[in-house]
Amino acid sequence: MRYDPERHHRRSIRLKDCDYTRMGAYFVTLCTQGRVCLFGEIVAGEMRLNEYGEIVAESWRWLATQYDYVELDEWVVMPNHLHGIIVITGDGRNGSGGTDGSDGRGGDDVADGFDVTGG
Repeated sequence: MRYDPERHHRRSIRLKDCDYTRMGAYFVTLCTQGRVCLFGEIVAGEMRLNEYGEIVAESWRWLATQYDYVELDEWVVMPNHLHGIIVITGDGRNGSGGTDGSDGRGGDDVADGFDVTGG
């Protein structure tokens, strides 16, 4: 879903002049709506993923198999969020696009591809 200022009323922490579709390493945090703990729980200091947490982990790993210009560095699923470092190694053009026929928008394709809501 694209940002719509009429619908979305949150402050962006993105750098104003940064093109997030370009090659580079990006630290990403994805949170559940209302920060509800949906992905599992911490037991004895260890994260235990539930069914939904496994779906999030599988979807995150899928990004690197779906887009040959994506590498995943360290990442972790927590009860109500995911932290990860994603490395965009190319722009998806000249034969380095996604296996789904992506249009070469680099990071934008990846963001569109990571959708665990089914919508």
